[in-house]
Amino acid sequence: MGDVLPYARELVEEIKEIEGVSEVSEAGSLRRRQETIGDVDILVTAKDNKKVLDYVSNLPSVVKVWGRGDTKISVHLKRGFDVDVRVVSRESYGAALQYFTGSKDHNVKLRKIAISKKYKLNEYGLFKGKKNLTPGTDECLIYKKLGMECMPPEMRSDSGEIELAQKKRLPKVIEYGSARGDLQIQTKWTDGKDSIEEMAKEAKKLGLGYIAITDHTKNLAMTGGLNEDKILKQKAEISKINKKIKGITILSGTECDILKDGSLDIDNKVLGKLDVVGISVHTHFNLSRKEQTERIIKAMNKQKASLRCRHGGHNQGGKKNRHDTGNKWKSRTS
Repeated sequence: MGDVLPYARELVEEIKEIEGVSEVSEAGSLRRRQETIGDVDILVTAKDNKKVLDYVSNLPSVVKVWGRGDTKISVHLKRGFDVDVRVVSRESYGAALQYFTGSKDHNVKLRKIAISKKYKLNEYGLFKGKKNLTPGTDECLIYKKLGMECMPPEMRSDSGEIELAQKKRLPKVIEYGSARGDLQIQTKWTDGKDSIEEMAKEAKKLGLGYIAITDHTKNLAMTGGLNEDKILKQKAEISKINKKIKGITILSGTECDILKDGSLDIDNKVLGKLDVVGISVHTHFNLSRKEQTERIIKAMNKQKASLRCRHGGHNQGGKKNRHDTGNKWKSRTS
């Protein structure tokens, strides 16, 4: 899906520009945001079916036309995947979008519910006798007419979403665009492709309020992992960029390697100077369950020690040292 989605979106935007086109949408497994997809399904409403199908067949990216009818064309793109473009009437667009989004199991259960209510449900609409109860572009009207909430496409897998929708108990989902920050970012300091400043500018452009730079550490040599000196140099650079770029906060951090014995490959005093510390297993995956668990627990306790180092440890008299980092960001171990 990650490989295909950007090009599918480009194709959708291109089809929108065709004269007479009013509605365009992805469908199928791509719209459900499945990890892997078979092909790309696109639904269109237009005044002239032939104009849309001609346009698609003549795209420079098309290397083969598998088939074409009056309302549908199937093609293979240079990028290595197939695309089905289907033109439907505006009156049945909502029903077609629901139907061709799927999943199959979700649709089968939905049709059974429709039958139990003396309705007929297909890609053309929800019918009572010959009357279409859901004409138009709103697919959610189908769910409403069947007595349930409309769920986002990502939920439509027959995994309990229909039963919850009937009870009006669908969970609240995190909508696209809701992310406030990104706490896992690598840069060209290790195995990333872009600089800290470039990542910060792009994150700000995307509407994020903060990011954490979490480049790898020295034990992961294949990535050019950072040692203690380089981590501190990076932290200094982050401080400079924070003063330069307004409207976003760049947090200093690391993705610290957990060694075989559960120790961390960066000194706690250095970790204690950072805003965010992530700890990760990158080696020795063949340890027993018991050994691996003990390793990770030990590493988490090591990180707790770095938090005490940063946010105020204990002095020799047993009283907490007063220590104000001047930073509102507080680390947590989970």
